[in-house]
Amino acid sequence: MLTTKMNTLIKKSLLATLLLTSGLAYAGGGVAVLGTRVVFDESAGQAAVKVINASSSDSFLIQSWVEDASGKKSNDFLVTPPLYMSGPGDTNALRLVYVGPEQPKDRESLYYFIEKSIPSVDKDKMKGKNTLLIATANRLKLFARPKGLSPSVDKAPEMLTFSRQGKDLSVSNPSPYYLTVAGLKASGHLMKTFMVPPKGNIRVEGLPAGATQVTFSTINDFGGSTPLLTRTIK
Repeated sequence: MLTTKMNTLIKKSLLATLLLTSGLAYAGGGVAVLGTRVVFDESAGQAAVKVINASSSDSFLIQSWVEDASGKKSNDFLVTPPLYMSGPGDTNALRLVYVGPEQPKDRESLYYFIEKSIPSVDKDKMKGKNTLLIATANRLKLFARPKGLSPSVDKAPEMLTFSRQGKDLSVSNPSPYYLTVAGLKASGHLMKTFMVPPKGNIRVEGLPAGATQVTFSTINDFGGSTPLLTRTIK
C-alpha cells in the first residue's frame, strides 16, 4: 500500500507520455495526416502531404521527418516546413523534395514519413493540476518512384504469382513496385496483410492444407483497394 508521502508525490507529478501510431491515427479532435501512404513521383519533382488539426480549441507543434526502410532518420528527403505550430482547425500542406543520392531506376525505393504532434500547454491553466500530455506520431509508407517504370502501377497486381513452400505461401512480385496485399483468402481462410518488395518475394505462414488458389486485392496509391483477383497456387 502506498504511503501518504508517496501519494502526495504522485499527485504533484507531471506525466508526459509519447504514443507512436501509424496511418490515419489521432486521438479524438487531434491531428491527422490525410492518406495512408505517400508516393514521391520523380517526374513530378515533389510530393505533398496534408496535415489536419481537427480540434476546435487546441494547438499543436508539428514536427516531421523521413526515415529509411530500416527506421533510421534519413536526409534523402527535405521536408518543409519541418517544424510549425498548427492552430485549431488548420490544414497545412507539407512539401517533400528528394535531395539524396541517385536511386535505382528500375524499381521503387522505400522510406517512411513521420509526423509528430505535440499539444501546446497553457502553463498558467495547468499550474497545480495533474496533467497527462500525449504526443502522437503518424508513420506512413513513402515510396520513391522513378520515372519511366513499366508496366504502369495499376497493372502490377496482375503480375503476382503464388506457390506452396511446405506450410507457407510464397509470393513473387516481378513488378518494379512495392505491393501491399490485403484480404488474401486461401480455401476461405483469411491470411495476414503483407507487403512484397519490387522484383522480390516473401513467404507468408499459415497456408491451409489442400489450398489450390487464392483471392486477393492490393492497396493502391490512394489507400483504397484494387479489384479482387484470383490466382492458382503453383
